[in-house]
Amino acid sequence: MASELINTLLILGAAQGLFLAVLLATKQTNSTANRILAVAMSAFSLFIFTGVYYAREYYYAFPHFIGVSVPLIFLFGPILYLYARTVSEGGHAFRKAWLLH
Repeated sequence: MASELINTLLILGAAQGLFLAVLLATKQTNSTANRILAVAMSAFSLFIFTGVYYAREYYYAFPHFIGVSVPLIFLFGPILYLYARTVSEGGHAFRKAWLLH
């Protein structure tokens, strides 16, 4: 019973994160920082949802999603770094050199 409640809360949290990501991606002011934050929120939400995916054993029905969250762990740091750098510099353009991160 408690695990179902936790899974439901995780699904709601992931859905809220995706909703926030959509809102941030479509917002016009400070667009570069908002889009980077939207990518971060999408990555966090997908990572949260994979916990429910494994707990409810959805991998039997959808085996092609196994391991999707593994590379996301390596994206969290660079995405948050780029977000902090964009906010602190106040830049509105994404530079190609940032892709090295």
